[in-house]
Amino acid sequence: MRFSLVHKLASYLMAVAAFCATALSGELHPLLVWGVAILIPLSWSWEPPRVRIERYELWWNLGTAACFLYVVFDFLRPEGSLLSSGVDLLAFLLTNKLFNRRTSKDYLQLYVISFLLLVAGTTLNTELSYAICFFSYVIFATWALTLFHLRREMEENYLLKHSGDEQSEKVEVERILNSRRIVGGPFLAGTSAVSMVVFLGALGIFFLFPRVGMGFFFARQRHGQTLAGFSERVDLGMHGAIKTNPQVVMRIEFPPSETPERLTQLHMRGVAFDAYAATGQWLHTRAERIMPLPTIDGVARAPGALPSDRADLRAEIYLDPLNSRVLFGPARPVRFELPPPIVPGQGRVPLLTTAEDEVYTAVERPAGFRYAVESAVKLPPPSVLASLPEQPPPPALARYLALPEGLSPSIAELARTITREAKGPYAKAIVVRSYLQRYRYTTDLRRMAGGDPLADFLFRARAGHCEYFATAMAVLLRAVGVPTREVNGFYGGEWNDWGKYLAVRQMDAHAWVEVWFPHYGWVMFDPTPPGAARAAAPTGLWSKLRQIEDSVELAWYKHMVEYNLDQQVELARTVRKLGARLQIRLPKLARRPATGLLVLVACVLSIVLARRALRRRGREGPAVRAAVRRIQQPMLSLYQTVLRRCARAGAVRGAAQTPLEFARGLAARSFPGADVVGEATELYYRTRFGGRVPGPAELGALEQKLDRIGVTP
Repeated sequence: MRFSLVHKLASYLMAVAAFCATALSGELHPLLVWGVAILIPLSWSWEPPRVRIERYELWWNLGTAACFLYVVFDFLRPEGSLLSSGVDLLAFLLTNKLFNRRTSKDYLQLYVISFLLLVAGTTLNTELSYAICFFSYVIFATWALTLFHLRREMEENYLLKHSGDEQSEKVEVERILNSRRIVGGPFLAGTSAVSMVVFLGALGIFFLFPRVGMGFFFARQRHGQTLAGFSERVDLGMHGAIKTNPQVVMRIEFPPSETPERLTQLHMRGVAFDAYAATGQWLHTRAERIMPLPTIDGVARAPGALPSDRADLRAEIYLDPLNSRVLFGPARPVRFELPPPIVPGQGRVPLLTTAEDEVYTAVERPAGFRYAVESAVKLPPPSVLASLPEQPPPPALARYLALPEGLSPSIAELARTITREAKGPYAKAIVVRSYLQRYRYTTDLRRMAGGDPLADFLFRARAGHCEYFATAMAVLLRAVGVPTREVNGFYGGEWNDWGKYLAVRQMDAHAWVEVWFPHYGWVMFDPTPPGAARAAAPTGLWSKLRQIEDSVELAWYKHMVEYNLDQQVELARTVRKLGARLQIRLPKLARRPATGLLVLVACVLSIVLARRALRRRGREGPAVRAAVRRIQQPMLSLYQTVLRRCARAGAVRGAAQTPLEFARGLAARSFPGADVVGEATELYYRTRFGGRVPGPAELGALEQKLDRIGVTP
C-alpha cells in the first residue's frame, strides 16, 4: 500500500477506536453518536486537491465557536456535567479535524483529541467493549505515531534540505508519500509487536500502581441495574414484566463436588414481606427494621438461622451493581462471609439486617460485590413436619396471620374448603400447594381493572405467574391459621460450562412462600407449577459463545474495572508466596546430583553454541561485505568518474553534500550535463542502497554519455 494511504488509514482507525471507547458507553446522545458515525466516513475523501479546504475554514471556525458556547451553557445547567459536555466538544473537534487534514500538524492535533476521548472513556465506559477499544487503540496508535514521525521527517527535514525550489519540493512530496516501498506487512507486524510490549507495560503499571486515592479522580463506576421486587413495596405483576430480561444479576461459584443439575434448582432467597393489601401489594410493616449485624473477622451469622441449622452448601457470589442493597443466599442462609470492599469516601462497608431476616449492605454498591454464604439447603424431613401438631402460633407471629380489610370472603371460604380434610400446618401447606399447581402459569396477564387481583386469579383467570401463586398460597394458609410470608428472590439460572459458575439473570426472578413450623422456623414452599417458571436452557454454538463472552466479561469486571487496594495487596501476597516457594525449591534442586549436573551441562552447551554462532557471524561478515563490494564496484567506479569530470568543469561536490543534493544543485544552475549526473546519481543510489545491480549494457550506455558533462552544447 502507498505510504500516505497507510498513514491515513492508521490515523482513522486510531480516531475511531477512541470514539468507540466513549460511544459504546451509552452515555452520549444517540444523535451525536450517529452523526459522528456518518461524518467520519464522509471525511475520508474530503482533502486536497479534491476539495479546497480553505473555502470552508470560516464555517468550521463558526461551528467550533458555537459548539464551545453550547458546551459552556450545557455545563452551567443545574444537571450539567463537565465530563459529558467535554466529550460532546471532543467529538465535534474530532470530526472537525478529520475534515481539515492538510499537514502533519493537523494529524498531531487529531491524535491529541483521540487520546482525550480515550481518557474520557475510562470513566464513561466500564464495559468489556472499552477493553477491546483500548487494545485496538494501542495497536493503531503505534502505527499512526510511527508513520507520523516518518512523514514529519520527510516534510520538515528531507524535503527542505534536498529541494532547490518550491516546484521540486512539491513533486518530491507526492513521489515519496505515494511510494509503495516504504511500509509493508513486515513494518506493520513489527510495530504491532512493539505495541504489544507497550500494552503489557501499561498492564503491569495498572496492577502495580498504588490504588490509594484513585476514587478521588474516578469516583464513578458501573451503573447499578434496576431490579424489581426487592424494595419496600412489591406489586403483583412486577415479576412478569422482567421475565424476558436476560441481564445477568449475579454469578455464583460452588465447590467442585456439586453437580450443575442440583445447582440449577436452587432458590436464592432475597426479601420477605409480611403484610398483604387487598389491592395487590406486599409491604413491610416494621418501622424500625434496620439494625447492625455483628461480624467477627468478616463473618456474620444470618439473622434467620436457627441454632440447629447446619450449613451443607457454600456459595461464592459475585453481585453485579444493583439499585438494591439486599444480599442473596441459597435456601436458608446460615453464615455470611464478607471481605468488605473499600468505597471511596465511606471506608469499609458493614452488613445490616432487617426484621424479615434479610441481609443488606450499608451503602449502595457502586461496583460489583463479592461475598460468600453458607446455607442449609436440606429441608426438614416431611415425616417430621407432618407429625407436628396444630397449635396456636406465638403472639410475635400475629402479623404473619393478618388478612387485609376488604379481602373477598370467597377466598377464605376457598381456603377452608381446600383444607377441610388436612390436619396440621404441613398437611394444609401441601394441600394448598397441590391445588394451586393445577393452575396455568403465564406472564400474559389480562386482569379486570379495579378488581381484586388475587380473587381474579383464583376464580376467573386461574392463570398467572409466580407472584400470583405465592400470594395465593400465603393468603389461603393465613385464612386457616398458618403463619406465612411471601419471599422474593431467584430460582435456577444458567450453568456456565466455560467458567464453571451459575449465571443468574433478571428473567430468573421468582417468588415463593415460607411457612412457619414450631421448632423448625420458616420452611420454603414453592406453589408455582414445577418447571413452569424456568426458561428453556439455551443450547448450541451460540450458547457456548455467549458463555465464553460472559466469563470474559466477569474477569474484566473483577480484575480490571473493580481492581482495588484489597486485590492489589492480595496479588502482592500471592507473588511473595510464589517467591518463597521458589527459594525453598531451588536449594532442594541443587542438592540433587543428577539435577545439578543436568543444569550445568545445559549452561555449558548454551555458552558453546552462542560462541560458535558469534564466531561464524564474525567470519562470514567480512566475506559477505567484500562480495557485495565486488558486485557494486563497477557502478561505484563509474560514479567516481562522474565526480572527477564535474570537478574538471568547476563543479566540486562539497564534503557535507549528499549525492542527491549535489545533482539537484547542478540542475538548478543549468550545469552542462546535469541530466547525466542526475541519471548516474539515481543509478548509484539504487546500487548502493536499493540492492539493484546494473548490468554491463546499462553501465556502458551511461558511460557513453559522460563526455557531455561540463561541455556546453
